[in-house]
Amino acid sequence: MLTNFKTLLYLVLLNGLCVVNNWVYAKTPFAATPIQRPVVNNAFGVGERLMFSVDFGAITAGYASLEVLQVIELAGRRTYRIRAEAKSSKGFDYVYKVRDRIESFVDSIDFYTLRFVKRLREGNYKDDKLVTYDHSTRKAKLLSWGKEDVTTDFDSLTQDVLSALYFVRLFDLKVDSSVYFPVHDIKKSYPLRVEVQRRERVKVPAGEFDCLVVEPKLQSEGIFKRKGRIWVWLTNDEKKMPVKMESELPFGAISANLIEYHLGIPPAKLTLYNDGIPTK
Repeated sequence: MLTNFKTLLYLVLLNGLCVVNNWVYAKTPFAATPIQRPVVNNAFGVGERLMFSVDFGAITAGYASLEVLQVIELAGRRTYRIRAEAKSSKGFDYVYKVRDRIESFVDSIDFYTLRFVKRLREGNYKDDKLVTYDHSTRKAKLLSWGKEDVTTDFDSLTQDVLSALYFVRLFDLKVDSSVYFPVHDIKKSYPLRVEVQRRERVKVPAGEFDCLVVEPKLQSEGIFKRKGRIWVWLTNDEKKMPVKMESELPFGAISANLIEYHLGIPPAKLTLYNDGIPTK
């Protein structure tokens, strides 16, 4: 049950659409797929906070939140600070205490990652990592526990595992279509394809919502090809708010269900450039 609970919190919640710590590189090169860019952000803004219960059948094993905290200046750019947190419930604290947090710092105009922070506290396991992205050289520098670890290459206008969920929300999603973009996670860089599968009305503790169901598609062996799949329900409106995430694994379905939400204020007509070149 301990492994199941850790999988639930980290895979379903903290990484949202991009469960990349257990994914591997796609077999096809990224150049073979189109890089798509939205043109406006009417989906979210500062102040948005989404709160989820993490459920294994009838058991609530923990809670998680996604929040757009503020806009700050970073590397001379106006930058969103986005946070995801997951924690075990009080009952599960005695068995396997989880207090995880990841943060993404994303350019507010062109929506590419500038910094990624991960702080995991899971039982006796601890992990602190900081990744900074230099888009002029396309180099990502990793610090582990405050010490320089490794520098890796990344693709232009890349997303991290948290910002990817918000980036998908910027698109005008249509059933039977897919969205492609690059993702970088700690030491890995690869393409991601998110497939829009169907419309569905779903009921969660926060209410009933008309949704689009999306699934990240894996093109090579990875945890979700071997052991299950993951889906995300996004509201079928301009907000594209995630209201449910579900992972189908051998030991059963694990889900994150929206229990409360506060909408933020999207920037008015925030332009994102389509030429693939970050604005200077």
